[in-house]
Amino acid sequence: RTWGCSDESKLETTSDGEIAAYGSMFEVYAVPREDQQPLVIKTFDLLIEKPRVTVRVLVYTKPGTLVGHELDGSAWTLICNTTVMTRQYREFTSIPNIAFKDIHMVGPERRSFYITLDESSLMYS
Repeated sequence: RTWGCSDESKLETTSDGEIAAYGSMFEVYAVPREDQQPLVIKTFDLLIEKPRVTVRVLVYTKPGTLVGHELDGSAWTLICNTTVMTRQYREFTSIPNIAFKDIHMVGPERRSFYITLDESSLMYS
């Protein structure tokens, strides 16, 4: 899917996920902008199945596509290793900004992310 957002906003997705897993891999593509301003990723909000528990969150990234690198640990760089207290059922839980290293992307640029938890409770659809 492709989503778009305006300056200084959140890129939102569905909370209809019914599948729980240890993690998720995905790509972000920054389109070229006339003003050359970067797309800055400051954090991720996660939909975690279990309410009001503490879970460890690890976020990895790599430039380019994830295709062909799904099982290559050496291709990925750890940018976040923290714990979060989950919110209520079906409420997104934010990774604290202080625990997350901002990612600056100038289009055209593709970057892959892998978010994983210490238990199988990351919801997606």
